[in-house]
Amino acid sequence: MQQPFRLPAADRDTSAEERELDAMLAEAHAKAARRRTTTGLVLAALALLAVSPIVFMIGASILRSVTEARAARARRIDDRDRPLADAAVADARAALARRQEAFEAATSPSALDPLVPGRTPCPIRLQSPASQAAASYATYGSIDGNYYGSWPLTRLGTEPLRLGGGAAWTLDAFEEALRKGKAEKKELERVRLLATRDEGRDVLLRVEEERKPIGLAHGPDPSYISGSIAGRAYLYDHATEKVVCVADVDVTNSPAVDVRYVTRGILDTSARSTALDGALLRDLDTRLRTEISRAMRRAERIAAVEPVRGRARGPLTLR
Repeated sequence: MQQPFRLPAADRDTSAEERELDAMLAEAHAKAARRRTTTGLVLAALALLAVSPIVFMIGASILRSVTEARAARARRIDDRDRPLADAAVADARAALARRQEAFEAATSPSALDPLVPGRTPCPIRLQSPASQAAASYATYGSIDGNYYGSWPLTRLGTEPLRLGGGAAWTLDAFEEALRKGKAEKKELERVRLLATRDEGRDVLLRVEEERKPIGLAHGPDPSYISGSIAGRAYLYDHATEKVVCVADVDVTNSPAVDVRYVTRGILDTSARSTALDGALLRDLDTRLRTEISRAMRRAERIAAVEPVRGRARGPLTLR
């Protein structure tokens, strides 16, 4: 027989005050648990906020690296472009060899000897050194090709007549990059341009008479014996592969040369001497380039070889 349902009897030993204390303690435990949960959530959120920029930067860096790697692969010459690159190198080397042959033929002694300055101005204008650039170079040795004159000057008989040094270096560097698989398509375009017509020019100087400057007193007001250079300059145009202009030059040092130097003491005279000698040579080179650019005339050919005109030399002049 089923027993009748009975409610549990109340604990007669627990007073109302104890039950109230138990309830308060249970509520305190519940609040503490809620605070721990809330604090954990807040700390987790703060940690996520602190880590998010780092994660973002790492992700962005990885994405950027992947993008750059893909772009680099797109810029490089692959196996499909390799035959075109090899053909471009071969064409450029053949063009440089042909230009070198034409340059040597046009600048040989037998080809230069009949050429003299004509009466008409040179059709190609050489940039002479700007006054400030020339003064800076002569005094300090600093040079800016944009203002000093960007044309090379080669002395005949003292330096090998070779052209295309920069072009040859470009070809060698490109072939090395091809071998390593790092050659880029933009470099291929530069190599292709080497096979086209060259727009550059060279100035060749045949020195007839030369006297080195001699520094004497190296103090605040330096004294020196002026140097001089006399000879004939030839302008070779790479586009036409001919010597198009000639100039007779005869220059000496400036009447005054600005010398700047730093010494280690009053007994240090080597710095002053070296500074003066260097300034005199640079000053003479500047005046030579200025005179060449001024005196260039269209080349004319004579039947009989005319000797290079040189200035009659008088006694040395002390400044």
